[in-house]
Amino acid sequence: MWRHTVFLGVYDLQSAWAVLGPKAAEDFAGPPAGQSAVAMVSVGEDGVLGVDDVTLSQCVWAVGRFRQRNLLDDVLADFTADETRWARQLGDLVVARGIRAGDESASGFHTRPLSHADLRAILDLGLNETGAEGLLKYRGEELTAVRVESREIRPRRDGEDPEPKFLNSFFFADLLSISKTHRRGGAMRQYLGLNPTGQRIDLREDLAAVYDSVAPNMLPDGRWPSDIGHPLALSQQFAVNRALADLEGAEGLFAVNGPPGTGKTTMLRDMIAALVTKRATALASFAHAGSAFVETSEIGTRSGIRSKVHRLHESLRGFEMVIASSNNGAVENISLEIPALSKDVIGPTFCATARYFPEIATRLLNEKNSNRDDDSPKQAWALVSAKLGNSSNVGAFINTALFGDKRWPDAADAVPGLFQQLNHPPANALSWPEARKSFLKAKSEVDRLRTVRQRLHDAFLHLPRRRQETQHLERALEVDCTQLKEQERLVSRQEESLAELAGSEAADRSDLAAHLAARPGVLEQIFSFGRVMTGWRRRQVNLAERVDRAGAEAAILKATIDQSRRVASSLRERRDETFGRLQDRKRQVAMMESALSRYTHEGPPADWFEVGSIEREKAAPWLDKEFNESRSRLFLEALQLHRAFVFDQNEKMRQNLSAACNVLKKSIAPDTPSRAVREAWEALFMVVPTITTTFASMPRLFASLKDEQLGWLFIDEAGQAPPQAAACGIWRTRRALLVGDPLQLTPVVTLPSEYQNRLLEITGTDSHWLPGTNPAQVLADRTAKYGTNIQPAGRDKIWVGAPLRVHRRCDNPMFDTVNYEVYDGLMIHGGKTMLRRFPEEEHRQEAPKSSWLDVTTIEWNGHASAQELIRFDELLRSLMEAGHDMSKVLAISPFRQTAFELERRAKRYLRESKTQSGTVHRAQGKEADIVILVLGGKTSRARNWAVDTPNLFNVAVSRAKHRLYVIGNRGEWAKLPYFKAISLQLDHHPPHLRVGDLFAPTPRLREAKQPDGLTVARMRPDLETQPEPIPRAEGGPSERPRPPIFDDNGHPVSRAEYWGQQELSSELGIPAPRVGDLLRETGLLLPGPDKEPSPEALEQGLAVWVTVMTAGGPRRYARWQPNRTLEILEPALGLDET
Repeated sequence: MWRHTVFLGVYDLQSAWAVLGPKAAEDFAGPPAGQSAVAMVSVGEDGVLGVDDVTLSQCVWAVGRFRQRNLLDDVLADFTADETRWARQLGDLVVARGIRAGDESASGFHTRPLSHADLRAILDLGLNETGAEGLLKYRGEELTAVRVESREIRPRRDGEDPEPKFLNSFFFADLLSISKTHRRGGAMRQYLGLNPTGQRIDLREDLAAVYDSVAPNMLPDGRWPSDIGHPLALSQQFAVNRALADLEGAEGLFAVNGPPGTGKTTMLRDMIAALVTKRATALASFAHAGSAFVETSEIGTRSGIRSKVHRLHESLRGFEMVIASSNNGAVENISLEIPALSKDVIGPTFCATARYFPEIATRLLNEKNSNRDDDSPKQAWALVSAKLGNSSNVGAFINTALFGDKRWPDAADAVPGLFQQLNHPPANALSWPEARKSFLKAKSEVDRLRTVRQRLHDAFLHLPRRRQETQHLERALEVDCTQLKEQERLVSRQEESLAELAGSEAADRSDLAAHLAARPGVLEQIFSFGRVMTGWRRRQVNLAERVDRAGAEAAILKATIDQSRRVASSLRERRDETFGRLQDRKRQVAMMESALSRYTHEGPPADWFEVGSIEREKAAPWLDKEFNESRSRLFLEALQLHRAFVFDQNEKMRQNLSAACNVLKKSIAPDTPSRAVREAWEALFMVVPTITTTFASMPRLFASLKDEQLGWLFIDEAGQAPPQAAACGIWRTRRALLVGDPLQLTPVVTLPSEYQNRLLEITGTDSHWLPGTNPAQVLADRTAKYGTNIQPAGRDKIWVGAPLRVHRRCDNPMFDTVNYEVYDGLMIHGGKTMLRRFPEEEHRQEAPKSSWLDVTTIEWNGHASAQELIRFDELLRSLMEAGHDMSKVLAISPFRQTAFELERRAKRYLRESKTQSGTVHRAQGKEADIVILVLGGKTSRARNWAVDTPNLFNVAVSRAKHRLYVIGNRGEWAKLPYFKAISLQLDHHPPHLRVGDLFAPTPRLREAKQPDGLTVARMRPDLETQPEPIPRAEGGPSERPRPPIFDDNGHPVSRAEYWGQQELSSELGIPAPRVGDLLRETGLLLPGPDKEPSPEALEQGLAVWVTVMTAGGPRRYARWQPNRTLEILEPALGLDET
């Protein structure tokens, strides 16, 4: 049986765009402007018109309206009305011309099959309705072309409807519904910038906010069962914690900036584990599994059958997770990675125990993988993700996951589906009480370990402050004691003065008493004529004044002493208080130090709160192996709890999944309430936690779900997501996590940028809504509270959401160039070294260092250089002949013509030439050990286009893990931004150099005088060649086996790969002490006699600490990478290259 899709009035898109203005500039990388059609109809093999499959072009309609009014109507509302009228007119035309349509048969009707003249009439009707007559052209001619796509319709599997053809936007109906929605939820409001941004927190500066956000109390209970020795990087854990905390019980967005190689998928896996475990915690609150259902409704099907849907308790809703992307490759990668049983996904601790419907997941994984040329079938560990989206994927899921193999249980290799297992639960299924008990036990252990680590977290934060407070209190106590002693001495002196004053007063009183007793008698007064009395009275007054004065002074002094005693008492109280506080702080410090000393795992680095700390970024604090293992086991227990729930409630879950199956097959009745559809979806998510899809498939997949009826949306590669596409996903969910990078490739928009800008002018829209340069990630970043500022070289600062900072993909020079030219030094390299041998196996030939193969072009084909392509061919051949793994080579170019030639030539060398070669725009999301960048670019305008933003350069360079080979005109490209930086870091090979010579050993010989006068020829060895021994004089000591040497991790170190100062001395022909002087002069050794390499030398892999066993015990010293060290030392020594 055949179905024909007929495109009426095929036209060149450029003729439609020309209505807006002159022809746009050349698009160097994107696909050429293609064709579209005025209308689309579906015709059966018997010539019957499909009345439900007719479409009028929005683009043609807009062209006509713009010509008539010189403005754009409401494309959403006005077009819908006009299309409805056109469909009505088309129905009239079908009746008038007697065209057989719909389900009519030939018998009993005076109708006939569709003819070519009928197609022309339908086309004319479309042109008349749109008003676009005479505007559109096809290859310069009027519209008469008809294009037919014919497909044989095979018997379809359940749920696998033929994928519809789209003439208009996938998102038109959704955008129309969004525009009519008066209430927009928190996520949609934030996405549209309708919510105030609030104060921003720069995560590179506000380290206190970062530390608080990675506290153990902020960690989710569950963790993905990855390697327990590899915790999430600090920035990854921050993003997980903050997204869960900020969006829990709320609506909104959380933006994460993910530069290349920073572990975006790894972070998303932990988000999945966290939410599954959180739902399991809610599920475990039900002692009886049946209590998790609260009410029952029904879903009707088109055939009239009604199926029951059992609604889950409110505490179990809102955990649905949809992972969506505009990038098909990103969706494919996530769909394959999440369920895969591989060492990169599941750690060795859990490989034997991590299981959740693994047989079904394995069948699905290999069915997804059936269109890829993989060597062996893939093994899955869990049914944690379902790749839906298009009808083929939906059909595969229904048949494999739900219905299963019909040969079961008779065939040994048959895998039963969920329906089969629910009808016949496996004998080894864990009971609900057992699973619940095991989950709660595992959760209790996580809570215990969390409490311990939270105390450590608080101790690490507060210990420096408590130590400072202790020192302050010790100084304060010393001051208090000094002041108290001085005050007590003052009181003592005052008391002594009072005692002296009291004695003087007593003496005066005694004198006064004696004086009064010696008062002259009457006769004496008479005989002296009163003179004696005058003297006596004068003395009496004097003595009395002295007594009164002493009493007054005593009273004053007593008051002063009382005041001094009160001051002393106050000082004593303050001293005692300070002493008490000091003792309390000392106890706290002792407790914190004791707690931290008992923590046997590696704690946070001492410089954690310093802005430039590198070690801080490599791992979130307190995520030791014990805690990681406990949290991962809790996630696995959470999956087993879900499995036990499914089998305990097998009848209700079977009915729920049956309803979900009808939803997936699009067989539900049109009047089915959206609430029942949502409950069916929730039942499916209860078994399969995540669903992956492209944005293009979302409107059809979730057609009945609107207005935040799903829990979570994870947008991967959000920097490539057109804003309108993401809006249709965000509209359906309460919470959205957008992970992407605005500095990688932006959305693919078929309308050239010049015309996009023209539409902005016509509609009066602000430029920050331009879809080509403002992807979903940019819109989310604008609203982000947590983030940082990045300023690429020569560009303005941009604010990005919470950045992932630890990069684990590229060696140097790729990493440093991208990090500083594009990311403003944001990233930290997570590897042990950024310069390494490749391949690492010493028995294999090393690939040439990352290089620029200079080419002078004399022959161009568009922007493809014949000479560059010859160089490319030579490089591929040399790599293959040298035995390198050609499946790990990626060839890319900025320009479409060059990319086409790369693919054509790569077929001889690359197994998957279509996926291993292409434009840079097709390379996002990929990585390879070796990347070959063939530049092309005939004109300066083309080259300037490539560096208009850092995005293309960023993606091209950051695909390379170990080696980058640039082929192109270095003189032209190295003058341009970004390429200038990489040109300075790459080895330069001139045009006349044969590529094959790079792979041949190239020893350098030099005659040098030894201290004993012997002349020897020495060569600079490659990393696999042992240095030649220095000839010894006759009678000298014989060569002895040299003891092995090991690095600080206990790994053996090759003496050929790293030399000691003696070997360097021999190569340079100078005494060993002079080598030490040169190393210090060039900054490779630190000043002083200790022979300690500089941190830069160690970090760049120029030096390594080694230990060798000697008769006197182990000796630790530094050895040096010979080639690069000699390249630094020789200019300092002033030797000429030979």
